[in-house]
Amino acid sequence: MTSFNFVRILWYYKVLSLLKHVAVADTIALKFFTQPTDVTTAEITNATMSCVAIGSSPVTYTWTHNGTMLTLSSNTGRHRLMGADGNLTVINVTWNDAGVYRCIARSSMGSALSLKAVIRIACEYYPSL
Repeated sequence: MTSFNFVRILWYYKVLSLLKHVAVADTIALKFFTQPTDVTTAEITNATMSCVAIGSSPVTYTWTHNGTMLTLSSNTGRHRLMGADGNLTVINVTWNDAGVYRCIARSSMGSALSLKAVIRIACEYYPSL
């Protein structure tokens, strides 16, 4: 074997080794980078909860409210996914929006369920005089 062929074989081995690491990096299990947190807001305002998961691309997001799957959109409706991450914005919050929310992230490696977060509606109390 000539030294040229030996060097070529080493080069191919190194390239294959690097490709193996790239393939492994593309199959990362989902993990939450940002979990949603509780929000207290006034009625007729917008409430936003953050949810960011990292893992194999692409990652898609859905949300539940009191255990019921929400219908989400990016620019219409009251429940919107904002940006590339799973951030949920509830437009013009009403009393019906109060409750427990959870983010569900999905990718080719499975799904992950976030911690619970609560939207609370603050109300003004005017004592009688």
